[in-house]
Amino acid sequence: MTHKQTSDRLRRSIIVLSAVILPYILVYFHRVAPAVVVDPIMKDFAIDASTVGLLASLYFLVYTFLQVPAGILSDWLGPRMTISAGTAFAALGSLLFGFAPTIEWAFVGRFAVGVGVSFIFVPILRLHTTWFEPRHFATLSGLTLLVGNTGALLASYPLATLSAFAGWRSAFFITGAVGLLAALIAALLIKDSPTAAGLETPAGAPTVQKATFRSATLGMLGVMRRPVNWVPFLIFAGLYGTIMGFQGAWGSAFLQDVYGLPPVDASTLLFAMGLGMLIGCPAVGWLTDRTGRLTIVFTVGVALFLTLLVLLEWLPGSTVPVSRPALWLLLFSLGLSASVFILTWPMARAQNDPQAAGSATGFSNMGGFLGGAIVPALFGKLLESHKTGALTTQGRPVFEASGYEYGFLIFFAATAMSLLLLLFSILRERR
Repeated sequence: MTHKQTSDRLRRSIIVLSAVILPYILVYFHRVAPAVVVDPIMKDFAIDASTVGLLASLYFLVYTFLQVPAGILSDWLGPRMTISAGTAFAALGSLLFGFAPTIEWAFVGRFAVGVGVSFIFVPILRLHTTWFEPRHFATLSGLTLLVGNTGALLASYPLATLSAFAGWRSAFFITGAVGLLAALIAALLIKDSPTAAGLETPAGAPTVQKATFRSATLGMLGVMRRPVNWVPFLIFAGLYGTIMGFQGAWGSAFLQDVYGLPPVDASTLLFAMGLGMLIGCPAVGWLTDRTGRLTIVFTVGVALFLTLLVLLEWLPGSTVPVSRPALWLLLFSLGLSASVFILTWPMARAQNDPQAAGSATGFSNMGGFLGGAIVPALFGKLLESHKTGALTTQGRPVFEASGYEYGFLIFFAATAMSLLLLLFSILRERR
């Protein structure tokens, strides 16, 4: 490959990756937004904690069961069509969610958002496979999550501020309009592979052709039949279910009810967690590619995350004074350690044929969102029987600290499962 060919491919690959930035920011924005606007939503629709938990979980439930189709469509139709169509559909769902006159319509809107965003991430990973050398995969995964966590940051303090100023409905109208623009940009700029752009494949990268629907489906079935592929599936289920149970659903309410913080301060601390993940994701990817010790990095990160989670739950009932800066640092560190979840996809990809890259990463991704569907809903169910009888200024019921203690036991159990599976993976590698 000549210098000019390499330069042309690099320039085009940057354009392709730039085109998926906005769609993936929106994926994360929608994922965690309910945690910040939970109070006005509960007030507007007169719903309880169980219903809010289900509304937040619906995104994950839909996402979970569409990861298999997302992997198949990514391998069959290609990233360009899959990403642009998914982004447009999610934008329409956001508009409907903002318009919703009743909670039933809000569920329909949230369902549509979940359907649309389900078809964005897996095709992005396929673009990594076709446009770049394999040795950069973990770093690219980290950089992608850096972009995604920008969406999580936007869905914390900025969303809370916009909601307070213009109302939560207007915030989702604006998000829907941005989503339609993002879909158009993706359709115009993405090329499925260097070959599709008339360029050479990078050195070391597999030459992956578009699969037929039949071969893509058989590839997914092959991935699901291999026991080794269930390990990253379950690791991601436990870890990401906990992350989304806190950051995406109940973190703000916990910080308000247990730590006694006002809503804006609680959203600022969730911002700190998002900032930690923003920095941590590319750092974890770089460290893993640099050391080649994926399982060790993954295990240490999950162990640290579990330790910090226990500390966050224990501190309010202890005699240890907690300053606001110390709490900010704790949430930042929690996000930093949580960033190791990005190693799920390199782990899954390394265990499978490159031709089935979309199917392999789609299947492992399914695990995380199954956890994200189950954990927030269970947490909300437990909280429902621990109301104090008081309401926040925005109309949300206040819950007892004991309710959150029971909820955190779910977090601990799910994360401990992930840690044990990683320890098992280390033992298996050393045989």
